[in-house]
Amino acid sequence: MVKNYILIAFRNIWKYKTISFINIFGLAVSMSVCLLLIMIIMDQLAYDNFHTRGDRIHRVITYRNAPGEDEWRTCTAPLPLAELLESHESIEKVTRIKKRFKGLAKAKSVDIPFEGLYTDNIFFQIFDFPLKSGDVEEVFTTPNSIVLTTQLAQKLFGDEEPLNQTLEVADMGVFVVTAVLEKLPGKSHMEFDALASLDFVYALEKNRETKISRDNWGGIYSNYIYFLLKQGASDEDLVPLLTSAKSNYPAGSKYDYQFLVQSLKEITPGPLLSNMIGFSLPIYVIYFLAGLALIVLMSACFNYTNLTLARAVNRAREIGVRKVVGARKWQITTQFVTESVVISIIAFIFADLAAQYLLPVLNTYLGGLGAPFRIDATPGIYWAFIIFSLLTGCLAGFFPSFLLSKTNVLVALKKSIDVHGLTRGMNAKRFSLSKVLVVIQFALSVFFIITVFTLYKQMNYVMREGHSFNIENIVKMTIQGIDYELLKQRLSQYSDIRNITAVSHLPALGSNLTMEVRTEGRQEKIAMDYFAVEEDYFATMNIPLVAGRDFPESATDTSRVEQHIILNETAVQKIGWESPLEAIGKTISYEKNDLEVIGVVSDHHYLRLNRPLRSLGFRKAPSRLRYIVVATSAHASALKTIEAEWRQLSNRPFDYVLYEQDLRSSYGQFTILVGILGYVSVIVISIACLGLLGIVIFHIQNKSKEIGVRKVMGASGRSIFLTIGRGFFILLVLAYVIGGVLAYFTNNLWLSYYTRRIDFGFGIITLGFGCVLIIGFTTI
Repeated sequence: MVKNYILIAFRNIWKYKTISFINIFGLAVSMSVCLLLIMIIMDQLAYDNFHTRGDRIHRVITYRNAPGEDEWRTCTAPLPLAELLESHESIEKVTRIKKRFKGLAKAKSVDIPFEGLYTDNIFFQIFDFPLKSGDVEEVFTTPNSIVLTTQLAQKLFGDEEPLNQTLEVADMGVFVVTAVLEKLPGKSHMEFDALASLDFVYALEKNRETKISRDNWGGIYSNYIYFLLKQGASDEDLVPLLTSAKSNYPAGSKYDYQFLVQSLKEITPGPLLSNMIGFSLPIYVIYFLAGLALIVLMSACFNYTNLTLARAVNRAREIGVRKVVGARKWQITTQFVTESVVISIIAFIFADLAAQYLLPVLNTYLGGLGAPFRIDATPGIYWAFIIFSLLTGCLAGFFPSFLLSKTNVLVALKKSIDVHGLTRGMNAKRFSLSKVLVVIQFALSVFFIITVFTLYKQMNYVMREGHSFNIENIVKMTIQGIDYELLKQRLSQYSDIRNITAVSHLPALGSNLTMEVRTEGRQEKIAMDYFAVEEDYFATMNIPLVAGRDFPESATDTSRVEQHIILNETAVQKIGWESPLEAIGKTISYEKNDLEVIGVVSDHHYLRLNRPLRSLGFRKAPSRLRYIVVATSAHASALKTIEAEWRQLSNRPFDYVLYEQDLRSSYGQFTILVGILGYVSVIVISIACLGLLGIVIFHIQNKSKEIGVRKVMGASGRSIFLTIGRGFFILLVLAYVIGGVLAYFTNNLWLSYYTRRIDFGFGIITLGFGCVLIIGFTTI
């Protein structure tokens, strides 16, 4: 019986070529898109699955609240908390991790930039990072021990055995290779090229006479605590300890800290947190991609349902005859579902071919946006998707087959099944299922067109107009120990170099330094973000001073490095000074230094555009400088000049990035969503148009006699078009109303999270309506 159903399916595919093409093409395109989206989702769900104790591994995350500020959520935690956790009866092991181990590694006359982590021996007792060489128990026996990944070891030492060899890290000293990691058996949320001992950091901090991270409750920004629960223990057991840990902060502190536990399985994908230890897509992106996959697939299924019902009039007698000879409803349902599954399998074959072609394109696209992951097709994904394609066929075919199996025998034999409804015998209403599906498809098209256009405008605003400082023709270079003053002196001689400065951070990239200060006449501390900068920073970035002056070229008191500070307008207001002019000459105390306020700059969004403005200070702190920033008149030609001078002064690689590209990469998740949504929108609209085309073809076929009579009576082509198109025009208008209202509220909702945003009005909605009308009538 099934064999006969399959033969009938192929016969009908050949007989109704146009409709079969629309169904197969629509399902193939939607399946290929779904396959790629599902690959992304499964790729993210596969992170950290290779850790055998993954169900017991957790980390501490921190929520920080302050009056008048947004809650700050970070995956970091103060390292002293680890000591408290070690004493808890529910915890088996605790490891500490610190970021910012980065620089230029030199070995065998090879210089390789790298980024790594500081940690301890317990790291390898909790996580299953396999060693290619070395002893797990002795990887960090000395402060200058270093563990390399296989990739970095290959770059530094080639085919030589790297174990016990030495390498030099710029500005840090000589390290001894004590172990080399195997290639990871899976993907990890941690990203590093090398691991070094935390004892090295403690010694470095002691030499610099700064607070030791191990004992500093204020050191939250780059420290991580992971722990392994004992068998049978629950993270709920830690709530009292984590709650009591807040007592280590002064009672009068502006901030209220809350420490929570996050399991390893909840990290990637997981909630959006600051200071991630590696790249990961937030959980809302996974939900978004899953929703897109469902929408695309349902759109193709709607097409199949619509066209199957429309084609019912041509298969009415077949249904009637089968019922007369004794076929039951379930047998007719099975026949139509089998046909649907056959079409779905054929579509899957084409979808697989398309996905294999598009997968490298997707990886190139993600790489171009700065996403440090690649999507790989695994056998498990394909087996899952084969099953998925069978379910898709059943889903697409079940509903129309169920309706057709209920057709009255006499109605079927007389071929009186209504193309636009279910059947006349079932008293189909004027607004039929077919019309409902067309409206839903084009309402989604309207929604996608408006949303993509809004996202694109907001992204363009963020990149071009949302910032009040200069972002064009700015070159950012890692300092790497070069003589900054000498480089500045040499570059200043060229006409295509406008300004040169050095900074710890650049604005709008999502990171900054923080400090707590006191002002004259006040004992309580005030939290303030800050950038370390050199003179000419404000001229380089085109940030105007509203009062005071820039930093002097050199400090007048050589016994103390820092003498001055420059504030933004928000800091002046929050401190309580009435105007920027009043702030000039005031003193701000930070640790052991008294800093004189010598300038106030206009407010600008140094944070992301979805974050409110906060107090910001600018300090001349040479030890914090990380980048040299050069403003050029035309960066293409200036880059050659900068590189030539760099190579005259340093044998280290010329490591640079254009600030505009860096800014775009910092909005990588947003850019990825815009790009994916744009492609999906084209697919959804194309599928909707194919479905509309199929409905119009059948509509014309069933009205061929009426059209012939009208032509004989002298009707023009225009009048016939208007007669046929009038009903579809009403459907498009209804789709516009539904899609436009949905798009209006949805886009205003997500735009409300941005402090600086585009105006979303009826102009964008009207544009969406115009696009749908043009596309719809072109199809008709």
